[in-house]
Amino acid sequence: PIPYDFEEECDRKTIDEHLAKVPEEIAGAWPSKTRILIDASEVDDFMDDGRHALEWLVAEARALDVHAVPVVRSDSSVDYRQAAANAAASLAGSGDPGACIRLVGSGAFGGLPVATAGLPSTLGIGTGDIDLVVDVGVVGADIAMVSTAIEATWPKIPQPAGWRTLTVASSGFPGRIGDYPYGPTELARTDWDLWLALRSRIEPAPTFGDYAITTPPHPQLDMRIITPGAHARYTTPAKFLVIRGRSTRKNMAGQLIAHAGALVVHPDYPGPAFSWGDQWLDDCVKNSGPPGNLGTWRSVGTNHHVELVVDAISSLCLLYTSPSPR
Repeated sequence: PIPYDFEEECDRKTIDEHLAKVPEEIAGAWPSKTRILIDASEVDDFMDDGRHALEWLVAEARALDVHAVPVVRSDSSVDYRQAAANAAASLAGSGDPGACIRLVGSGAFGGLPVATAGLPSTLGIGTGDIDLVVDVGVVGADIAMVSTAIEATWPKIPQPAGWRTLTVASSGFPGRIGDYPYGPTELARTDWDLWLALRSRIEPAPTFGDYAITTPPHPQLDMRIITPGAHARYTTPAKFLVIRGRSTRKNMAGQLIAHAGALVVHPDYPGPAFSWGDQWLDDCVKNSGPPGNLGTWRSVGTNHHVELVVDAISSLCLLYTSPSPR
């Protein structure tokens, strides 16, 4: 969302200013001619040129050779749905057309048949050009209950094999770091555990989606009255590792360097060559780079997480596609 100025009680930027660099940033981080799903729900507004933010983002990304497709949610506004339809229409005849439908809230379960029946017609395209994402939100310890609900819902998807892709997305990361004791705490990766449980129980098997090392929603906080703690977020093959620190006003740099030191000696640290984030941690410990700030650390943890998940999924695919030994 657009950053809010709590002192002036207004947005810090216009929507045009807020989004100006986003297409170039996506192009710099995403391989060209590779599909990326653009969900602009948090900027559901119009640009100065009259286009909706979603239409503008898709068009500008495409101009930079990024295969962006629009995402429409089951709870999207009327204006947003029309923008998604316009964006999808603009991609007709391109090398990678289509759109994504993201089912959230009640639309992810009981409302799924209605949503999947109505949204494709709103977009004006067939299911073969639609990526369907069933986003169940935050998953706690009730994995069995959520899994059972998805298993009961899955057969209600119209022509399940006819969609371009089918994904189950969820978030297993804790919402509040402050709920845990100071120091390291390991937590179950419930989003990953849910997907592992589902992939052998439903057909067609869904692809994996998550929120990395964050959890929805993403409220804006008034930093005049809130002091965050210096913490680290890290993903291991089976767990989330949270290291809670003290206030950032109390030697934040020293705390972050100590967190980096704890991570690089952790049994599941894969070494600096594994990802940019892991190299950054190693450099931090060796004092060859500054410890950064909490934003830097979120980038470090997210980069490591993505590399870890991609590596794990690739290994699973290899395991299940390799011929049986004779």
